[in-house]
Amino acid sequence: MPTMNTRKMHVCVVEESASMASSREIFNKKVLLERIGGQAALMPRLLTMFFSTADEILACLERSLAEKDSNEVRKQAHALKGVAANVGADRMYAVVAELETIAGKEELAEFAREMHQLRAEYDLFKSIALG
Repeated sequence: MPTMNTRKMHVCVVEESASMASSREIFNKKVLLERIGGQAALMPRLLTMFFSTADEILACLERSLAEKDSNEVRKQAHALKGVAANVGADRMYAVVAELETIAGKEELAEFAREMHQLRAEYDLFKSIALG
């Protein structure tokens, strides 16, 4: 029985993850509203804080990738996953969760290739959340 090489397997996993991400909501306002006790007036302030934090984490991720520091890449991906979950960025969360797994396997070249998907989901979330 032929076996699939590791690269092809990773491509399949990432494509499957992208497919799963696309079935999620871009901005799950219900999650955010539940976290803030239904106080919709707090949403703009919390989203502003999220974008500031996410921008910092993304910059750290890119620096850590350039420095080939797999431990720091994994830690930053984990942090970004957490803040995405907190604001209801469901699709972004799914993408960064897969990237965290890739970082945990110390496959930084693969992580770097997939950063474009994370950036795209972040930009999409930002455009909808600030809508």
